[in-house]
Amino acid sequence: TNVEFLAQYVLTQYTLAPRIVRNSPDLPLVVGNFIDGPPAPGFLEKHGLVPLRDLGDGLILYRKERKP
Repeated sequence: TNVEFLAQYVLTQYTLAPRIVRNSPDLPLVVGNFIDGPPAPGFLEKHGLVPLRDLGDGLILYRKERKP
């Protein structure tokens, strides 16, 4: 639900402060919060996201793959 999403978003922002968190897969570094399961098939490839580190508990750090 929107309330659950907002709560997770605020918690992520608080945890990663002073870094600013934006809800976008199109940044150089992306934190994936997959507490409800993995992303939809093809989502990571579509956005050029490559996993850097599995942080546990559904959190994964991705980097944006550079296009040649």
